[in-house]
Amino acid sequence: MRSLAALLLLTTTAFATERLPAPRQADAATLKSALEGCKVTHPRGDPCFNLQLALSAALLRDGDAPAASQVADRAGRDVQQTWADADDVYISAQSRAGRPGATDADKAAYARATAEWRRLWIDQAVAAEAQGAADVARGFHRGARQAFSQAASIRKEYGDGPANRDARIRAAASAAVALAGAESVAEGEAELRPVLAEAEQVHGPTHPLTAGITLDLADLLAQRTAYAEADTLYARARTALRRDPVAAIEADARYTRFLVRADRKREAEPLARDILARLLAARADQGRVATAYLDLAAIVPLADALPLAKQGAALRTARFGEKHVETARANIAVARLMERYGRHAEAEALRRPALIQIQAANFIEHPETATAYLELGENLIQQGRPKDAVYICRTALRGFDASAGRDSAGAARAALLLAMAVFATGSEDPRPLTARAMPVIRTNLAPTHVERVQAEFIVAMMLYYAERDVAGALRQMRIVTSAGLERARSYPDFGPEAQREMREMAPAFAAHVRFAWETSRLTAGN
Repeated sequence: MRSLAALLLLTTTAFATERLPAPRQADAATLKSALEGCKVTHPRGDPCFNLQLALSAALLRDGDAPAASQVADRAGRDVQQTWADADDVYISAQSRAGRPGATDADKAAYARATAEWRRLWIDQAVAAEAQGAADVARGFHRGARQAFSQAASIRKEYGDGPANRDARIRAAASAAVALAGAESVAEGEAELRPVLAEAEQVHGPTHPLTAGITLDLADLLAQRTAYAEADTLYARARTALRRDPVAAIEADARYTRFLVRADRKREAEPLARDILARLLAARADQGRVATAYLDLAAIVPLADALPLAKQGAALRTARFGEKHVETARANIAVARLMERYGRHAEAEALRRPALIQIQAANFIEHPETATAYLELGENLIQQGRPKDAVYICRTALRGFDASAGRDSAGAARAALLLAMAVFATGSEDPRPLTARAMPVIRTNLAPTHVERVQAEFIVAMMLYYAERDVAGALRQMRIVTSAGLERARSYPDFGPEAQREMREMAPAFAAHVRFAWETSRLTAGN
């Protein structure tokens, strides 16, 4: 009966129907309409597979990752259903071809069934890759890790040829990057290095595939502050991708963000301006141009920054709509600049609805959501509202602990801000939180990094106010002011940016003088 059923399957619509092609360069609305029509005609099987993949990719370009994920998931289930039918045919054909007296026709049928069976395996890998891309865009790193690992495994087992090999390498690299987001950067890096080595062995260091994986490794190294090696890898990848205008802009943008992370904004500014000019000249997608405006706004002097960020936010709103997560991200970028102007209440009004949208797009225990809570907590502390900040900072800390790990930079920053809030309210002892945070910060950030300087300042104030250790606070404040002077010396002149930094350091210098005076009085009194 099984073999008879398999023979009947050869004539069914689910197995025999040709797949409909996807229109080239169609937008998401066009593809969605075509897919709906296809599903009316072909409710079972995978005739709509190409349309599904094209629609998932178009939705990702539009920033609608949840919808892209749903379409990719349906594509995977449809092709798996067709594979199950093909598997019955394959097993039947294999049995007939392997028995005594098998005819040439039996063997030919087995060859055809095997080819179809393998092709459908690879299609499952393609669907998994689409699902992984959607999961990455949603911030679901564990789901992306599973999808890309599945794709790489299928391609290794059932695929052949150079194109499949390269697709397997890409999937393996994506799985490693997703592992870094799901578990730890160190684990992702350890898995990515052999993938890069294979790509270099197959194609050499300048091939686009190798260069893309090199960028991925550089990003991971930047996340764990291995800046020297990251810088070398960025340079190698940018050189390799220079001939491809689109890839070159992406590589330069990633390097610009690295420079900002490494506290090298003066190097980043001319590159960020050049990226924006190239995108405008190429009439690039408005969503991509908006990102360039926002990247530049995070770098330039404060007087120029807010108009750039508002321009980026306006483009995001026009491209995606007011309620979209990409618009929320742009509004948070504007809020950061407002805070630098001291306009914390206006910034809070932007942050709260943006936080709701980001949490809805991701989930509460996600690095981006945790960062949004963290920055809102810092805003409330700056407004003198530590009681309101306690819950917000504690939520941020739980989010980082769950998504990035207790030893992550985000968790350390959240613990430090929570320590400030609970100290100000007197609700609990802040010292365990400070003791938890500072080893991570000191391990990962250079003494002159702006976030390290801020953290050391907080420790000094805790020593003074929480422990009444004036001498210890003075020793700690010497670390802060020394780092501040070192940062000032790095400026080429005493222009507006250097002056702004010295103004921001003024409370530290004032506290240094106060602590020194009090220490002197105590010493004299003894």
